[in-house]
Amino acid sequence: MPWFRPFSAFRSLVRFSDNTAALQADPVRNAQILARIPAGRWGKPEDLAGALIFLSSSASNYVNGTILTVDGGWRGR
Repeated sequence: MPWFRPFSAFRSLVRFSDNTAALQADPVRNAQILARIPAGRWGKPEDLAGALIFLSSSASNYVNGTILTVDGGWRGR
């Protein structure tokens, strides 16, 4: 039976967040941030789809105690 763990956590740099609106509106700061993201762009809501499908499937049944980072490579640089 597939499990869904509501305590799974995500880190992301997703464009739809109001938290990033000021950064994106500032041309200098936006360029600095985009230069540090290996994917070269802000995340989109659909970028989370694969992670959500994985976590809601039986393929993730043995995944515990970790944070799945969906950030275009920001933290891995």
